Amino acid sequence: RWLDARRWVFEFVEVVPAGASCKAQTNPVFVATQDRKLSPDVSYAFNSGGPKLLSSRPYYYSDISEDQAVVMRFAAPVDPKELERLGGCAVDGVGEMIPLKVVDGARRAELLEAVLYDYDPAKDTAADQVVQCARLLPVGADVKFVIEAGLGSAFEGREPVRYNDPIALNFQVRQPFLGR
Repeated sequence: RWLDARRWVFEFVEVVPAGASCKAQTNPVFVATQDRKLSPDVSYAFNSGGPKLLSSRPYYYSDISEDQAVVMRFAAPVDPKELERLGGCAVDGVGEMIPLKVVDGARRAELLEAVLYDYDPAKDTAADQVVQCARLLPVGADVKFVIEAGLGSAFEGREPVRYNDPIALNFQVRQPFLGR
């Protein structure tokens, strides 16, 4: 629809989901006012952003166990292999980044069902991921689950749209249980 004599807008029927890319080009047969043709080279492109992290469980800054799995809900599906490649665990006192591993299969489904109130196995998507550090974490350590900038959406048949910011979730590994 026309906003005024110079500006035209398109209104989407539904919200455009994360990870979508759109491109509009002028139609060469379209004639503007006063019988002027529009330039055929004009195009407009935008994307709705990459797979931003919407929520995580446990919540960041929580105390976690040494083998804690973290449920992450993204705004768009993500490729688990790319998540592992870009992810890691930065642990105070450990001189290297611990690799991040994606939990899959029955264990993934069990954790998603336990943690997400709206999880429906019939509507499961790669927007819900479960990750954990590839080795046990030291007791009492500060740990940061990190995903480098550039995580892309994973819609089949489409170029990924990248999320340009790094993601970091801070936690502290629980203190040892002392029975007396």
